[in-house]
Amino acid sequence: PETCKSLLLEIRDSSNRLAWEEFVKLYRPVIYRAAVSQGLQHTDALDLLQAVFVAVANSIARWEEANPVGRFRYWLLRVTRNATLNALFLSLVSAHYGKEEVDRWRDSAQVCSTLRLWR
Repeated sequence: PETCKSLLLEIRDSSNRLAWEEFVKLYRPVIYRAAVSQGLQHTDALDLLQAVFVAVANSIARWEEANPVGRFRYWLLRVTRNATLNALFLSLVSAHYGKEEVDRWRDSAQVCSTLRLWR
């Protein structure tokens, strides 16, 4: 989908419900398809949607400043890819070490810095 610059400005306000509804409607299918194509199952991809939207909400102002000529869609797909890698990594940790270890990693800043999830 083509990204409307005004929508990106509107979602900077996390309380702008209409803008966020439009944004989610527009990008939910894109994020979901990317997550599934990178190896996530349906339910995991649905969980990933929330993580990506939170990352966007937390980072949209910085993206706008840092990338004035960059394409938002590429940035969003990069965030999605990194979130997918994070989910797959935590799935492997869970399979080999158990849920407690996943919780430790999830709560740790080490996951974000290692996988650069929020950049």
